[in-house]
Amino acid sequence: MSTELAACASCGAVTALQTCAGCSVAAYCGKECQRKGWKGHRLECPLLITRNQQQRDVASHKAPPTGLGGYMDALADGRDALTGRPSFTTEKKESHHAGGPYGIIDCGERGRGAAATEPLIPGMLILDEPAVASVPQKQYRDTVCHRCYQLLGKSPRQCKECSCSWWCSDSCQTEARPSHEIECAVLGQFDPKTRESLHGLRFFVQLATCTGNVAIPPKDFVSTKAPATLDGLVATISKVIPKELAVQRSTIQDSIVAVEASGFFITDLDGRRLGSGFFPSAALFNHSCSPNAIVHFDRGRIQIRALRQIATGQELFISYTELYRPVAARREALLAKKNFLCQCIRCVAEAGAGSCDQMEAFSCPAKGCSGYACVDGTAVRCVLCETAHGASVEELEQQARSISVTREHAATLLGQGRYLDCVTTVDAALKSSSNTLDPLHYERFELAVLAVDALALLPELPAARMRPFALAALAAMCAVYGQPPYNPRAIRMLEHLIRIYDSLADRVGSQDARQMLRGKATGMATRALQIATTVCGPTSATTQALKRRLDQS
Repeated sequence: MSTELAACASCGAVTALQTCAGCSVAAYCGKECQRKGWKGHRLECPLLITRNQQQRDVASHKAPPTGLGGYMDALADGRDALTGRPSFTTEKKESHHAGGPYGIIDCGERGRGAAATEPLIPGMLILDEPAVASVPQKQYRDTVCHRCYQLLGKSPRQCKECSCSWWCSDSCQTEARPSHEIECAVLGQFDPKTRESLHGLRFFVQLATCTGNVAIPPKDFVSTKAPATLDGLVATISKVIPKELAVQRSTIQDSIVAVEASGFFITDLDGRRLGSGFFPSAALFNHSCSPNAIVHFDRGRIQIRALRQIATGQELFISYTELYRPVAARREALLAKKNFLCQCIRCVAEAGAGSCDQMEAFSCPAKGCSGYACVDGTAVRCVLCETAHGASVEELEQQARSISVTREHAATLLGQGRYLDCVTTVDAALKSSSNTLDPLHYERFELAVLAVDALALLPELPAARMRPFALAALAAMCAVYGQPPYNPRAIRMLEHLIRIYDSLADRVGSQDARQMLRGKATGMATRALQIATTVCGPTSATTQALKRRLDQS
């Protein structure tokens, strides 16, 4: 086993490590960490050993792609997701991380990024990193563990000093103790009621005083906050941090700006934002609206896995925003939250003159036509059969805005626990917009997802009522993300459909009908397992549950 100075793949400690004798990629600080990490690594080790045999030849000189399918083809062929040109070569690599098959590269005007240092295959783990600072969202502060972000369970542990932190087990409490001791001392300076609202302060105190003085990634961060606001926040944190720690104001300011630009929401498979975290290595991965890697959170750790085959030297991209959005919405979200205007090839192509994004298109008025209608001057015309809508541009856009308002109302009903009212509202909106908005319109997609989420929360599964919503949402994801749709929400949608078909099979009397429904459930489970293995990894709880479901069928 070779020895390198890097971060341990199990505990994250930076020290002299020994790499796995099998794959020479996973690195550990000792035998104990290697034993702990073997459960997760044993299934990936064979993939790493055989990666060279499974890697296809990369076509490196092709024209920039067009259309969503073209973006996916470009990534599979090894072209850059921003320009469509051949990807970065290994000469641009500046450093190699023993904890993962990526290195840091110079991306010119875009600062620095991450690139593959070896061929990658779909599902291969690129990065597995714990947060150096994290706090749960306010609505989940007493329902999820503040260390691993799992549900607290029946016997949670609460900090007896500050009463603000909760853990699901003794081990999570022990692991959190070094950073929480300082945080707890800071919270003790405030009265109990005020402490509950200091989530932001807790986060930056953790980051500014984190063990090992974790370096902020080398990027040119620019804050979106007004100078006075930023100075006030720095001053507040400076006052409450114990003086003996000697944390500089410049360190606090750098931490705030870096997190603002490169912090992550810790989410579950339903897309719920359970908390916020800062992961220094993950912050180096740049954004593209047609990414070749995906982020997943496992017990509070961030994992980045390859979505498709990636050549050595190709830049690695993840997504900072929801991809099932039209270009204007994606750019607006990135500009507001990350302070940059996305110029990836997907955004450039969809924002170009004469382009028409199906996710904000109208339905074709002609019967039997599979096209969609876009604004063409003063009319709305189908891009395929060129049939014009009878309604004006203003009327159709007003209908689209009203559907957006209805969606927001349905989301409010869901948040209030009025699940049946939410479903009724969604159903009416989908019916009223069927002759107006294209089936892949993002508003119709979000409405279908809301209905599925509401029905899934009812005590008894209304299988027949949920099925059309779930199928519509899944079909939309397949059209946008490809087949299979490598997206966490697709896993959840397939899991709902598995439950639906199993439930229907239990109720039918015909043996043939029962077998047909069981077959559909098995087919859905197979698809979900393929997606979960790539997105979540072979040892995740989701993947293992789907494997057990298939073993029983």
